[in-house]
Amino acid sequence: MTTSNKIQSDLLVIGGGINGAATACDAAGRNRSVCLAKMQDFAEGTFVTLLKADS
Repeated sequence: MTTSNKIQSDLLVIGGGINGAATACDAAGRNRSVCLAKMQDFAEGTFVTLLKADS
């Protein structure tokens, strides 16, 4: 037996890193339906480095 799941969207973004998430967010902001596909956890490799300036 085979199962078919059909998803209809205007845009398919493959990869949920910073660029994929930003692309999906931008398209959604333009009233497009977006499907974001990622193999693992979203934004898994994304991190923020805070720099403190010495005064």
